[in-house]
Amino acid sequence: MNAVNSEAEKLEKIHELEIRKIELELQLEELRLELSVAGNANQPRDLSSADSVSPPPKAEIINITGRMQGEEKLRNTIALTDAAFESIHNGILVVSLEGIILRTNGKFAEMWCIPGEIFSSADDKKLLDYILEQLADPEGFIAKVSEMYSKPHAESVDMIHFKDGRIFERISKPMCLGGQPIGRVWSFLDITDRIRAEEESREVGTNYLGLFNAIQQAIYIQNPDLTFINVNQGAVDMYGYDREYFTGKTPEFLSAPGKNDLNRLNELADLAFNGHPQKYEFWGKKKDGTIFPKEVWTVKGKYFGTDVLISVASDISDRVHAEKALQESEAIYHHLVLKLPDGVYKSSHEGKFIDVNPAMVLMLGYTSKEDLMAIDIKKQLYFEPTDRESLILQERLQETGVYQLKKKDGAAIWVEDKGWYNLDEQGNILSHEGIIRDITERKHAEELMQLSEERYRTIVDNVGEGVGFVNADDRFEFANIAAEEIFGVSSGGLVGLSLEQFVSAELYRSVQKETALRMKGIKSVYELDIRRPNNEIRTIIITAVPLTDKEKGFIGTYGVFRDITTRKEIEKKLKREQYLLHTLMNNIPDHIYFKDCESRFIRINKAHAALFGLGDPELAIGKTDFDFFTEEHAHQAYEDEQEIIRTGQSIRKEEKETWDDRPDTWVLTTKMPLTDKDNKIIGTFGISMNIDERKKAEAEIQLKNEELLRINSEKDKFFSIIAHDLRSPFNGFLGLTEIMAEEITTMTMAEIQKYAIVMRTSATNLYSLLGNLLEWSRMQRGLTTFEPKSFLLMQKILESMVYVLEGAVKKKISISYDIPENLEVYADKNMVGGIIRNLVSNAVKFTPKGGNITISAKSVHGNLIEISIKDSGIGMNTNMVDHLFRLDINTSRTGTEGEHSTGLGLILCKDFVEKHGGKLWVESEVEKGSTFRFTLPGKKKRP
Repeated sequence: MNAVNSEAEKLEKIHELEIRKIELELQLEELRLELSVAGNANQPRDLSSADSVSPPPKAEIINITGRMQGEEKLRNTIALTDAAFESIHNGILVVSLEGIILRTNGKFAEMWCIPGEIFSSADDKKLLDYILEQLADPEGFIAKVSEMYSKPHAESVDMIHFKDGRIFERISKPMCLGGQPIGRVWSFLDITDRIRAEEESREVGTNYLGLFNAIQQAIYIQNPDLTFINVNQGAVDMYGYDREYFTGKTPEFLSAPGKNDLNRLNELADLAFNGHPQKYEFWGKKKDGTIFPKEVWTVKGKYFGTDVLISVASDISDRVHAEKALQESEAIYHHLVLKLPDGVYKSSHEGKFIDVNPAMVLMLGYTSKEDLMAIDIKKQLYFEPTDRESLILQERLQETGVYQLKKKDGAAIWVEDKGWYNLDEQGNILSHEGIIRDITERKHAEELMQLSEERYRTIVDNVGEGVGFVNADDRFEFANIAAEEIFGVSSGGLVGLSLEQFVSAELYRSVQKETALRMKGIKSVYELDIRRPNNEIRTIIITAVPLTDKEKGFIGTYGVFRDITTRKEIEKKLKREQYLLHTLMNNIPDHIYFKDCESRFIRINKAHAALFGLGDPELAIGKTDFDFFTEEHAHQAYEDEQEIIRTGQSIRKEEKETWDDRPDTWVLTTKMPLTDKDNKIIGTFGISMNIDERKKAEAEIQLKNEELLRINSEKDKFFSIIAHDLRSPFNGFLGLTEIMAEEITTMTMAEIQKYAIVMRTSATNLYSLLGNLLEWSRMQRGLTTFEPKSFLLMQKILESMVYVLEGAVKKKISISYDIPENLEVYADKNMVGGIIRNLVSNAVKFTPKGGNITISAKSVHGNLIEISIKDSGIGMNTNMVDHLFRLDINTSRTGTEGEHSTGLGLILCKDFVEKHGGKLWVESEVEKGSTFRFTLPGKKKRP
């Protein structure tokens, strides 16, 4: 592309040289004419002619040396023009307004393959016919030529195509003399190779771009200083910013505040650029404010021939959350094990403890965990080593074992052991785990119960349930007090009676069938409606256990009776409640759902079914969130529910439901563990309420609050500036005018002049402050006009310097410039002038006498112009630099000569620069000066 620009510049120079050459030739001809006239004037006159009566002219010597030298200079200039004309790689054709060929260069004949005899014939028509024969569209060529000659002042650039596949770029410009067109210059550049290269480049670029954007991870292409050159669609999706927004920025704008070490990030970039790929974690902040972790892999690579850094990033939020949840779960488990009053153990299959909790150590009478873990379990813990093998069998059957263990002092304790085992892939036992509870006292109690029939009877008589024994003839032989109360008889009133006396004939046949089961040794539980002697109907549930004798066989039934009349009534009410619940679920607008331990739906209400697009809630049974939501949301919901199942803790949170075929929705979700009658968690249930409207309102309120805070902060600063910075100049004015009013009659002219200078300085500071306040106020209220145009930067800077040169001269500060004369910017002239005035004024203000200021500018990447104002002043510390552009923090200070400063000028400059899409920053060191840099758009390219 640089080569093309170079050729275009050469072509522009050719036009200028050709026109200049013609002008020089005309000047040379005029000079010759003047010399001829001067020569005639010096010839002897004929005194006999009619003019001899006139007085003779005064003697006069005409010195034509200067003219001769001018003629020689013109010839030399024309010669140089000819040489340049012939050295250009473009073919040049100069034609008069009448279409007569005035001149061509050698390259023209070479490009058009024109034989020498055609040129020597000087036949314009023959030359034109020869040219047209080579073109793919001769009519279009002639039409363009005719159009240009019909518009003498017009310019054009187009392409012409040859039959043999070549392509020329054709440029036509008028050739003027004295502002009037006298002909036309045509130039031709062979761009065949360039066009083909561009087509190939576009094809390669298209394939590359498709692959680049097809990768789901975020890919960043960066300069060694980490500024973004390009990003793929994955990066756009990850952060929510447009692709163009990344260009020219560094990862700092993506960094979550306080979460990353940006200096370390630069060190890793240097290592990667030096051939050592780096992998690290980085906390990012999305456009919507979401903070998330990502894993980044950075390597050195090539991008269009340039060494760059290529980074690939993946969102690891799920992994980080899972790790955190695991850590919390492990901490809870560890705390539970340590505090549990029951013993918890893990042992090897060979008989060594791997781990025990404090309760286990205390239970077995050992002094420490290490003391207990050192024993041989089979020999030192069990009274019989074979007992352990039987317990292992129980663990395989997943039963709870009750057995004796030997304490350290040899004493025996009874324990209840809920144990299990861990297997390898081949089914071999790796280790044993379990929970042991000391039940020594309970065992002693059981033994005492067995030894004391009287105590047993006392217990039976005082239990809450009825207990009785019915012989083989279905007649009561024994009943406790509770059983007598259930059947409504007096003490001893059941003995000798049969169930037949308390039920209808039909129900008694059912009782006989149950008795037949007992005779076969079968235990059963059944319900029965009995009629008490007072005709009151009660519903009881009977647990019937057969009693057998080795000699006699079946001898009767032990029965446990429980009056469930109240429970049955409750069940009726429960059914009604269930009906009401069912009605509520199917009519409530919120989404209600129940899930099993695998997060499969076991029931949902109609509102939830409608959300899924299902006509019947039953269609959701057995499905999961993965069947309806996006994988991202379904996975998060699954993790939440599994956490509830693990911990038994409910959750309540706002969450975003994401869909593949519709916009995302926001809900307020409450999820709780679902337990059975034994309080064992068997799943989860939850209710989700749509809060889309509330979220929209909250977002709007948040934006309004932020805007209000910003406005209040700026208002407070604005009032503070007015109250503080306007008071000082006015106080000065009042003091000076009071002195002059009271003492002017006694003051000398020198004193009056001194006070006048002070007043002028105050007036200047006040004027500058009021100007900045006015501009800042207009900017904040959106009243500042913004009219960007292309203009020469140096010229505008010189115009703006008029307002600050006086202060620099007084302090003997030298100002130098390093700005290309032809450097253009595309910006608002007034705003650029304000930026230059404020920044240079600050440089003068904080630079001591005899210092220097340098104003420079250069083109940088991205069609930007970087402008810098560097001074040798007092500089600033890091804290002042960090707060320099904040309106809510006062960073103003006086200049080296006591000049007043408010800091508002810099804030105004920052607003102006950002209005152009640029950036303003400062580099400063105490006592070593400051450099303010800012960027503006470069020269606007032609469409």
